[in-house]
Amino acid sequence: MDGLSQFGFSSNFVHKLRKQLRLKAAPLKDLSSKASKLRVEDFMQTPSEGEFIEEDAYLDMAVLQLVTGHHISLLVTRDKEILGVLRLTDAFAAIFHTMKECEI
Repeated sequence: MDGLSQFGFSSNFVHKLRKQLRLKAAPLKDLSSKASKLRVEDFMQTPSEGEFIEEDAYLDMAVLQLVTGHHISLLVTRDKEILGVLRLTDAFAAIFHTMKECEI
């Protein structure tokens, strides 16, 4: 919605459009009750081969897998046993802290 103004739509038009969308949206109470009936298993996915990484792999390989595979996490394994999860935020934090140490 915010991007509409860049196409020449007036702020008044965008405001009215937002108001219409809000009126059509389901009330938060309805959304909450619907969400309480959903099961995790209905949304989970079987991990693909590219979503696993061995525990002794280097961080640069993990970052490459995360970026090229468009993943937000990798399952860390040892001999096909899952040990944990490496999140994209974990990799970013490790790289950030390493860069900060280089400044000193």
